[in-house]
Amino acid sequence: MGTSSPSSTALILIDMQKWITELSLHPHVDGVVQKCQTLRATAGAAGAPIYHIRYLERAGARADPDSVHNQIVKELAPREDDVVITKYGIDAFAGTELHATLQGAGVVRVALAGIATAHAVAATAQTAVSLGYAVTVLSDATASLSPREHTEALNHLRTIVTVEPCAALAAG
Repeated sequence: MGTSSPSSTALILIDMQKWITELSLHPHVDGVVQKCQTLRATAGAAGAPIYHIRYLERAGARADPDSVHNQIVKELAPREDDVVITKYGIDAFAGTELHATLQGAGVVRVALAGIATAHAVAATAQTAVSLGYAVTVLSDATASLSPREHTEALNHLRTIVTVEPCAALAAG
């Protein structure tokens, strides 16, 4: 996964849950899931840690972590060594143990993929930068609610982090 030591780089897959992937997204979510599968295989083979970020509400139907709708899609189901972090807001760092877990693992660089580019991915990227991580957003492994929202989010993110397709990260 690029030129950093695999163990110092983490792949963070954001909100790849059944109900979220069933939203109308751009680009089409099937391609994003497939890219995330490839990323996970590549990162895992390189020894990089894999983090799954799962969004739950504090009450109601979307609060049950065991609900089939809240499960991470089967194609990306967490493996034994993967870390699952539950968040209750947009940002994967806010109110979670993500930062402490990454620090404990010696992670200095994060590669972000998932849903939605303009929301959870952007918020997580901005916080990661403020916490001192080198951040790469994988443009072809993210999706948003509209083509315009996706493009605008990636353009904004380019001003604060590295934004590149999955192939560039693997070749890096």
